[in-house]
Amino acid sequence: MNAYRFMAAALAALAGSAHGAAGQLDIAFGEGGIAALPVSTVFSGTVHAIEIEPAGRVIASGVVQTRFAANTPSFIAAFLPDGRLDTTYADGGARPSSLEPIATGNFSDGIFLRLRPDGSMIQGHRRLALEGGPLFKAERVLPNGSVAPGYGSATVNLDAPSPVLLEDGSLVVGGMDATDSFVAGFDPQGQVDSRWTSNRRAFDCGHAQPLTRIALARAPGNKVLVAQSLNISVPPTLPAFCISRLQADGSLDTTYGTAGHSVVADPRLVQVLRAGTVTKVLAQSDGGAIVVYVLPVLTYPDPPVLVFITPEGRLDTARGDNGIRPLTGIVADVALQPDGKILVTGNPATGSAPPVVDYTHPYLARFTRNGTADLTFGGGSGAVTLATASNVLLPLTLRVADGGAIFVGGTASLSSPPVAFVAIAVAKVQGDPPPPPPPQESSASGGGCGYTDRPGPPDPTLPMIALVAVMMLILKKWHARLRGNGGGSCTT
Repeated sequence: MNAYRFMAAALAALAGSAHGAAGQLDIAFGEGGIAALPVSTVFSGTVHAIEIEPAGRVIASGVVQTRFAANTPSFIAAFLPDGRLDTTYADGGARPSSLEPIATGNFSDGIFLRLRPDGSMIQGHRRLALEGGPLFKAERVLPNGSVAPGYGSATVNLDAPSPVLLEDGSLVVGGMDATDSFVAGFDPQGQVDSRWTSNRRAFDCGHAQPLTRIALARAPGNKVLVAQSLNISVPPTLPAFCISRLQADGSLDTTYGTAGHSVVADPRLVQVLRAGTVTKVLAQSDGGAIVVYVLPVLTYPDPPVLVFITPEGRLDTARGDNGIRPLTGIVADVALQPDGKILVTGNPATGSAPPVVDYTHPYLARFTRNGTADLTFGGGSGAVTLATASNVLLPLTLRVADGGAIFVGGTASLSSPPVAFVAIAVAKVQGDPPPPPPPQESSASGGGCGYTDRPGPPDPTLPMIALVAVMMLILKKWHARLRGNGGGSCTT
């Protein structure tokens, strides 16, 4: 019986050490938790989008910084689950986009990556030109890093694009051109979806000027949330932003808010006689949402706030401070975990007029669903510093993997304190440990020893059990020899 107790304790200790604490850099990834590609390996660049494949490979997209001088293309790169560059992907692990700039001063930035049901990726590029206006173009990328031929012409002239991928692989993009804000849709083959063309401004709640910033998110039920900034100059009593919900064909979901729209008005969101700007909307699993909203103050950086929205489209006054949660410093990105907890990454700022941004202590913080600091994250502090002895990350984008791990992309300085952020970099932070497996149901067969006849999934603890069993056998033999019985068996 004592041997069994010892085995159980050893197994528990081994299982506990297999997953680090939530909010700690995963030291098994890259160098101390940050995978940074030296410029000599591929090229320098900045990560603006991340996607995680089911097997754990990390795909990163962004903009090349120096390879073509003033003409900078976007890129795509692949990291193995341990943070090493996957040299079997694309051109030795990374390649510039086929969207090469066509004139000096142009650039293309890979701002979007999402996995399709067939295992390929959709990479979205934001391209700026000296002539002809902005351009968003999407490409379908195969698992080997090459561009899939025949994906169609998923191209639209707009700036500040906000793309989402629907469940069937359709792409929806919102943004604005020189005169208008609108939403465009493309089918799974990359062809223009005419249903979205006819519904290009169905989201407009009627309070905005034609040209306003919008942000999109995929909501439960394969629907699309659109958060819309309102007039840039309004009295403090007028609305701050509008949020609408669209069906998969671009038409309004009239069950949401008032006939599909909900106007959010709060004096705290309108300052200096001006409304602020919606920069992102996050859809929650219960149908609610969080809007990332930048207040219109005349200081740098403009302070962002999180605005909580109920599933019915109203200000959720039960969360945050009566529906609003202020943030501080430079906020680069905000993301949600599947359990509704909120992740924020950026750089702290101290002082005022203007504040001083601290680039030596980039952070990833986690908040509860209600917007309070989650002190179970980061060893009790609620945050982790995204820096190691060899790398300091400038965080720009967030992605949560299905298994709970958190990835932060950006660019890294290969010296500390940071001198120049030039290296393509991704950090991996431990998420919450997986829940223990449910106890297996015992049956009357199997000798009555608690076994079940039904096969279950592979148990990851089996190698640990084998290790403990071998250790026990060695200990028993050693103990038997000490008793002078030549290694014979002991009775219990």
